[in-house]
Amino acid sequence: MLDEFLDLFLPTKCLQCLRPPSVICQTCASGLDLPAHPVTRGGLNGYSVVDYSTEVSQLIDKYKEHGVTAVAKVLAKPMVTNLLANASPGDLLVVPPSSAASIRRRGYEPATVLAAQIIRQARKAGFELKLARQALTLIEPVHDQAQLNARQRFENLANAMVGQSWLAGQPVILIDDIVTTGATLLECRRAVEEAGGFVRFFSTFAETKSKNDTQR
Repeated sequence: MLDEFLDLFLPTKCLQCLRPPSVICQTCASGLDLPAHPVTRGGLNGYSVVDYSTEVSQLIDKYKEHGVTAVAKVLAKPMVTNLLANASPGDLLVVPPSSAASIRRRGYEPATVLAAQIIRQARKAGFELKLARQALTLIEPVHDQAQLNARQRFENLANAMVGQSWLAGQPVILIDDIVTTGATLLECRRAVEEAGGFVRFFSTFAETKSKNDTQR
């Protein structure tokens, strides 16, 4: 039991190949450090680094559901490379809002942790971005998207968010870990635009291309 506890909160071996000494070994990390590719959802353009696979799913599950927040550093690195080429200084990074139940269960907001790591790495490269914390708020109860099909996802999130008034006139880049149908990011764009801001593009680590719309 103690070993399981330590592996969960203080990982001493790679989450992918199980070799020591770190949460993601250099070999596995290099396999995730890829050029981002263009992605479009519902007329909203963006970029993703990798296709959603079993290995990526396991990695993100450790990050989002098991508290291994060190994974954010690995996810952020290739996203930063792409942002350095496409973002402008002063762009606001905005993340989808988490439900209160999700925050209570996890104890943190994965997209916010990821965005904060992106900003830290970009700053080290001499590029200044800003994290717009709590820029979007959920004003309607929403269900967990994981078990919903494409139509249900869009219905679940329709008009569920509101943007802060200080977004007016601000250039925004949407940040998330995965894009599937695009329902979440498109609702974020609607809320940002309704508040007077404008979304330049989105950036995610993974893209789900499966035609099976019951996937995440």
